Amino acid sequence: MKPILSIFALMLAVQLSAQTADTTVWRYADLTYPLSTVSSKSKVVVDFGENVNRWFKKPDMLVDSTGNAIKFKSIADALNWMSERGWELVESYQTQEDAGIGPKFMYQHFIMRRLESRRRP
Repeated sequence: MKPILSIFALMLAVQLSAQTADTTVWRYADLTYPLSTVSSKSKVVVDFGENVNRWFKKPDMLVDSTGNAIKFKSIADALNWMSERGWELVESYQTQEDAGIGPKFMYQHFIMRRLESRRRP
């Protein structure tokens, strides 16, 4: 009887460790800030990678606990806000879009990540 209980206890311990070992994943976010714009009200846009087609969707803005869009004074303000919530900066880079006629649009991207609980599919 003891060997059966020992095997059962071992199987239970392996199962519990398998459930807790892989319960967190890195979640990434791309904060985008326009560098060249005609408007003085540049907005920080965030992409959490959940949207397949961005052409027909309004950009995601960071929101407070009441659902209102957060307006940042600068990109540093937005980065500090994200850092206070557990996000860390991974990489920063610039992109450029050519509108055809006129000036090119420049964007600064900030890739951030934080460790989160795994979501169920």
